[in-house]
Amino acid sequence: MILTKYLTRAISIGVLLTAMWGAVVAHAEKVDDLQKPTGYVTDLAHTLTPAGVAKLDHDCSLLDHGPANTQVAIVIVNNLDGEDSADWANALENKWKMGKKGSDRGVLILISMDHHWRIDVGYGLEGTLNDARIGDIGRAMIPDLRSANYDAALQKVMQSIGEAATPTQKAATANSAKHPLPAPDNFLFMVMPFIGIGIFILIPICVFFSKRSEEKRIAEETSRQEYDLIENPDQARHHVHTSTADALVAGAIIGSALSESRHRPSDRQRRRKDDNDDDRGGSFGSGFGGGGIGSSDDGGSDFGGFGGGDFGGGGAGGDW
Repeated sequence: MILTKYLTRAISIGVLLTAMWGAVVAHAEKVDDLQKPTGYVTDLAHTLTPAGVAKLDHDCSLLDHGPANTQVAIVIVNNLDGEDSADWANALENKWKMGKKGSDRGVLILISMDHHWRIDVGYGLEGTLNDARIGDIGRAMIPDLRSANYDAALQKVMQSIGEAATPTQKAATANSAKHPLPAPDNFLFMVMPFIGIGIFILIPICVFFSKRSEEKRIAEETSRQEYDLIENPDQARHHVHTSTADALVAGAIIGSALSESRHRPSDRQRRRKDDNDDDRGGSFGSGFGGGGIGSSDDGGSDFGGFGGGDFGGGGAGGDW
């Protein structure tokens, strides 16, 4: 009787364990079964709150379209069906190819509800997010994962990745120090002061001789006119009369032009008249409308799919 009782209890426990294992296997996700992502966050275990998904999706979009130029995929699954997290993540990376092609700045954050985590990066982030740093970032979220605060855990990870992937002024200064501007040619640097002194001396000399040459020319012209007046007085008087007649003709032309200008409207008057005409006829003052460029009615992120990046830059993982 006692043996039968224990046997019945053992069978019941076996059935219960079998049912639990079946439920786990039924919820196991395989990479081959995953569809093309529709956003940066894929929560197959339904662990995140709607507000948490929206916040993470927004942060991923900023990294994707901002200076960081980094595409992040956050994937949460029920379990890995006994597969190693590194192999599972590698298969998904080859399928989805996070990161833009050529830059290879992709990140995969994998959380499995059977207490595994994995973070991998593409080649373009290998120098920024090495294995040790990725390990520190992943281990920092373990307390929140164990307390079922999944939103906070992933937001901490995103904060750390964003700070590492986004270029800063300090990084730009360090890069300039590594690649300074080439030094000027030593010979040219030595000769430049002498060239400047030479130019400073030559300019006054050139001005002096130019002035002397002009004075000499004027003196010669004056002497020639005096000689012509003495030697040919009749021709000189004719020249004077001709010059006087030319002056009278020029004066008449100028007087006529001044008289005509009194009756002609000025440019300012014409512009004022044109402005008055425009005011009467209407003008373009409204410009374009107040609609925003790039806004969407559904309020979603700017996710346009992943761009074909290559992974292999390193990663880290563990249990929680």
